[in-house]
Amino acid sequence: MQDVDVEFKDVTILIGEQGSGKSVLYKLAYYFVDKVADIPFEILKENRKFQINDFLIKDFKTWFPYSAWGAGDFEIEFQLGKMVIKLLRQQDSIKVEVSNDFLELIQFINAAEEEVRNSTANGLAASKNPQTQVINVLRGLEIIFGKAIDELFLDEGIFTQQVYIPAGRSLFTSLSKAVSVLTKNEGLDEITRSFARVYMSSLDKIKQQGIQNNDREIFRDIFKGNLEINGNTEFIETVDGRHIPLNILSSGQQEAFPLMAFLCTTDEQHNAGMMYLEEPEAHLFPEAQGKLLKALLAARNNKRGFSQIFISTHSPYILSQLNNLLLAGQINTNYPSLNKKLKEIVRPDCWLDGQNVAAYELRDGKSASIIDSETGLLDGEYLDGFSSTLEDEFFQLMELERNAD
Repeated sequence: MQDVDVEFKDVTILIGEQGSGKSVLYKLAYYFVDKVADIPFEILKENRKFQINDFLIKDFKTWFPYSAWGAGDFEIEFQLGKMVIKLLRQQDSIKVEVSNDFLELIQFINAAEEEVRNSTANGLAASKNPQTQVINVLRGLEIIFGKAIDELFLDEGIFTQQVYIPAGRSLFTSLSKAVSVLTKNEGLDEITRSFARVYMSSLDKIKQQGIQNNDREIFRDIFKGNLEINGNTEFIETVDGRHIPLNILSSGQQEAFPLMAFLCTTDEQHNAGMMYLEEPEAHLFPEAQGKLLKALLAARNNKRGFSQIFISTHSPYILSQLNNLLLAGQINTNYPSLNKKLKEIVRPDCWLDGQNVAAYELRDGKSASIIDSETGLLDGEYLDGFSSTLEDEFFQLMELERNAD
């Protein structure tokens, strides 16, 4: 990546060739948000004054290995409201720069932490249950931290919970009950270990409550049957009565199952805030890709489990479906009298407000928005480009055959 500038909105789509940097961008966003959300807890754990520079750098080389940095220097800037964090590579080291607003926040939290710690010191020493006291201190700091963020940076506050759903999800499905080994494997990256924990939690919820009514249709569409659980064994019961264990499902179904397990166990009470999703289309037929995108956006619009969704994709079908939902949102806004007919075509909980959607292509190390500023829809020429290349090749072959004689 050479010159990339991406603004994250409630729905953000990145498309580009393999190796273009889509996953790296999302992992950077996840890393920074995760670090900011952890600040109050780190301050409480430290016995010395909190150092923001050391805190931001200490895990960076683990998440983004030095061997992948390349030869040149780089600059990464993360902005959240008025808060700005910059990481600058200078040869083999990383320099951190933060905005004055952010420094003021750190000073505020340091002072608040000291006050809370002092006021509870006697209680901690005398308490028969010091763990409870520590939890109370943490909650107090979290409240203080949240208020500071509200006042200094964002009108609606910061999301402190994220879930990252990586590509290669068939790994989780194929391991079945052994997926717990992934959570403890220090040789794996934090994203993989974290989602393994999410997946295990989702399976436990499904065992307790099953697949809810509003998710059963999309589940049946993708898996051609219903999920059944017999003791510790999960399988798909097909329409013709066959029982198919999860680890021998088709490649597309194995990719989709961990995502669907998470989606089917989200609710309004447990909001993950931000959801990063790599390649939802993996190994799925185009029609299924469109249905899956609708299910994801309906869950977001209904505030079931996450309020923002960031998708990376290679699929033109995902983009085409997104474009239809943007158009549905426009029709709903501009022509209220057509609302009834519109609902017959597209379910209303999938309609999108273009102001809350961003879509970018990553190509040749640069980013470019693919939303037409005049229409508010995805750029028509960009969408047509996927098929025009094949059409041009087809017509050349036809011309070659025509002139063969």
